[in-house]
Amino acid sequence: MTAPARPLSLFRTGWSRPAALALVLAAAAPAAAQQVFLEALWVAPLSACSVVAEHLSCVGGGNGEKQPQFGNISCDPQVQFDQDLTAQNQSCFALPAALLPSGDTHVNVCNSRVALCTRVGYSNEATGATPFGLDFVNFEVFKFQQGSNPLDAQSTPPLRTFFIDNPGQVPASNSDLIPIEPFCVMWDGSINIQGEFGKSNGQYGFRATVATNQTGASGNINITQTRAFPGGFVGDVDGDIVDERPITVDVTNVHVVRASPTVVGDITGVAAQPYNLTYRLAKDATMFLSVTDSASNQVIRTVVPGQPRVGEGIPSGTL
Repeated sequence: MTAPARPLSLFRTGWSRPAALALVLAAAAPAAAQQVFLEALWVAPLSACSVVAEHLSCVGGGNGEKQPQFGNISCDPQVQFDQDLTAQNQSCFALPAALLPSGDTHVNVCNSRVALCTRVGYSNEATGATPFGLDFVNFEVFKFQQGSNPLDAQSTPPLRTFFIDNPGQVPASNSDLIPIEPFCVMWDGSINIQGEFGKSNGQYGFRATVATNQTGASGNINITQTRAFPGGFVGDVDGDIVDERPITVDVTNVHVVRASPTVVGDITGVAAQPYNLTYRLAKDATMFLSVTDSASNQVIRTVVPGQPRVGEGIPSGTL
């Protein structure tokens, strides 16, 4: 005689009651209640920006706005002017479109400054969800070199860092229903070169990071996310889909200007004439160097009267 077959049971196949209960509870556990992430990164001309709550906010990051004529110049962002001079900008905007790079418009090229932008996305829809704050959004500018990895700070060390502290709150909703205003910072292409700010020609990118460490309805919310530009696709002025391109800085800039005397004396050095004047150029240019009286602004001596000089070169930016 054989024993009657018994129905399979979770508790009769070697599982203990506590283990089975833990499995059931784990299956019923909800997913993460909150998400914070960077939906988009882009570069915008300052003409597309306005000041909102002590930071810049620029259009151009929406799905239907990823073209230069709508404020997104990520297809070919350029800084072509060392200074913001009205006459230069007007002459640049007067250029025939046929002289511009293919797919570009004037707002891609005629810039002495650009805006680096990101838009924060979120999901905060759990039952009983409450708003929580963002701690900061920051931007790190880096220069592309051989073998650069945009997300590796060792190969792309930050050359400029911009912070937006306490940028706002995440409401109890999601970013599709209640979008958060874009966060942007202004960059004029300058970096620190041997202790002073100047512009070194080359191609640049940036990393954006959003972070929150707040208390919400479900407890502590600790989220940090970083994303790098370029890293996606956009439209050019003709509507063609193209890769995002690095920010090109191509200016005539004088930096690391130094004046040092000649030291004479074997025992105690004494400063004497002649003075040695050194400087670095962002690229090959015709150089004018004069010594002026600081009180009257009168030229005392012209040292270099319009002579061709060699620039430091790119991408390393050294002579």
